[in-house]
Amino acid sequence: MNIKRLVFFFALVLFVTGCDSSSNKNVSSKPSSAGSTLEVVVVSDTDIWKGAIGTTIKDYYGQDQPGLGQPEPMFDIRHIAFNQFDDLFQKHRNLLILDIDKTKEAKSNYKKDVWASPQFVIKLTAPDKSALKKLFEKEKEIIRETFYLAERKRIRNTYSRLDQKDLASKIKDSMNISMIVPEGFYIAKLQKNFVWLRREPAKMSQGIMIYTQPYKSKSQFNADRILDRRDSVTKKFVPGPIDGSYMSTERMYRPYTRDITFNDEYAVEVRGLWDTENYQMGGPFLNITTYDKKNDRLVTMDGFVYHPNKPKRNYLMQLDGVIHSVKFIDEEEQKKDEKEGNKQQKEEASEDIAKE
Repeated sequence: MNIKRLVFFFALVLFVTGCDSSSNKNVSSKPSSAGSTLEVVVVSDTDIWKGAIGTTIKDYYGQDQPGLGQPEPMFDIRHIAFNQFDDLFQKHRNLLILDIDKTKEAKSNYKKDVWASPQFVIKLTAPDKSALKKLFEKEKEIIRETFYLAERKRIRNTYSRLDQKDLASKIKDSMNISMIVPEGFYIAKLQKNFVWLRREPAKMSQGIMIYTQPYKSKSQFNADRILDRRDSVTKKFVPGPIDGSYMSTERMYRPYTRDITFNDEYAVEVRGLWDTENYQMGGPFLNITTYDKKNDRLVTMDGFVYHPNKPKRNYLMQLDGVIHSVKFIDEEEQKKDEKEGNKQQKEEASEDIAKE
């Protein structure tokens, strides 16, 4: 486990997701932001963009998103010159501004909702091109994570307005898990330790599995064990389109693994490819395994996409947003709330009878 990276990621999550805009409190008076999913607009003078720093930015953020199985960039990058940076572009939700100011030392500035909401504006200022490039190299990972987390938060907040509360309630009662279930998803299977949500529009499929097991040791966070556990679950619960077919993990493709935080707890994220045993069918998946302290259990959340020969990055990003709406509920607190709720219902019923 990389402790420094985990602390950095935790601090960044708090910074980006603070003051959640899904709340009715502090509703922004700024105009709504615009832009496509995972799109970043870079604002700079044209000579900077055509130089070494522009090439570095395009190469870094244009590299393939891990775990998709086909080339799709981490971000779609657009450039706009300062003299064209008008009201329209100022409303874009992800802005990276590069500025040369000979009177100032190299520094970065991260701000939310400057011209629109939700929005993240990151400005890099340096006295010359060389210092600006050096500053970007230093900040590039933080910038990437900031924009990604902001996009995920935006998706989650959008889905919160489309929540199917009846389905979310069933999952809560069965698994002690609170989550958003957006319109279009349905419960394919639900039991005490497993739920499978599906969305099946034409020619595309999205799925989310959540499954639990008793927590025993840190070794359960080993990537190979996570994938072995995934395969045992999908073989049992996720059949393919013909008899004898079922989902499995593509082991020939090296998965991408990293340490993250989830609900303030250590977690492991694995991105890879799934296929179907005895059938030609597959796609990417995003798997997050974490510790549920409230119920002393290991919880795995797994989102996967089927969209043959078509882009999948944004569909997987949508599932990431849903997965990060998951909260764990203490079983004893749940029982206490249910008991108090039943007591209140009885008291209200008694009052109604007395009035009659």
